[in-house]
Amino acid sequence: MAFLTEDERKHNTNKKLYDALMKQENTEVLRLCRGLESGPLHILTVHDDTVLHVAAYSKQTDLVLCLLKELEMRLPEFPVDGLKHRNDMGNTILHEIATFDRVDSAAKIILDREPDLLGMRNKSGETALFRAVRYGKTVMFDFLDQQVNQFFSVYEREACYYKLRGATILHAAVRSEHFGLALSIAKKYEYLVNERDADGMTALQLLACNRQAFGSGEKYGYIKRSIYTRLSTEPKATEKEGKSPHHQVIVIPQVGSGEGGVYAGKTHIPYIRTLEHHLLLLGFLIE
Repeated sequence: MAFLTEDERKHNTNKKLYDALMKQENTEVLRLCRGLESGPLHILTVHDDTVLHVAAYSKQTDLVLCLLKELEMRLPEFPVDGLKHRNDMGNTILHEIATFDRVDSAAKIILDREPDLLGMRNKSGETALFRAVRYGKTVMFDFLDQQVNQFFSVYEREACYYKLRGATILHAAVRSEHFGLALSIAKKYEYLVNERDADGMTALQLLACNRQAFGSGEKYGYIKRSIYTRLSTEPKATEKEGKSPHHQVIVIPQVGSGEGGVYAGKTHIPYIRTLEHHLLLLGFLIE
């Protein structure tokens, strides 16, 4: 029998593990993990993903739960902060689970063990809660939001609703066109409505620039069509010209810097004076 080096043995084990994961052979995955020093926290890919990471981002929810239970049984063998491991994108296991459609025991087990994961950010500056919003996972967002409110102080809690470069979870919901979730967030956290991202844009300004969000034609009804017709890149009459000031010109901030910067242009939207007006405008999208 040919002698295998340590690297060759590791490569063979990783190949068997990865194949078993892709074939969703849970029993084989668990068997192989039991033979590894770091078990489910074994680094499996060149991107620093653990076995848990791969199971999570491949949406094998039952396997994730089994791996976590295996981890719990062997807990004394692992570093205290083992669940805080980040892959090369900065994602923890909670960032991966945040993209699940439903909340199961896995998320609860992880947060019972490591509530600090709620405040950890990936290389894009996103918390797990922020990522859940970007993927439009309403049920997961509600769960993580409850956990944030349970474990964190007010100051720590609010930090979870912002990306490092200024965008909020409301910006994320609008950019990703998850309008029902955006409306829910705006109602729950009113102060986010007026927050601006790194380009100086509020979430409603982003919404106003998204012509696809409003649609056109008979199926949208009179009110939606009225709003749509007011969204125009053509200048309209101002108050000085004797017209009613029910339109507000929004100048989209310059993208980029220096002479190469480009203005997205001007957009006319119905004048929005109160939170109720903001929510009403947003609410039209999900009727």
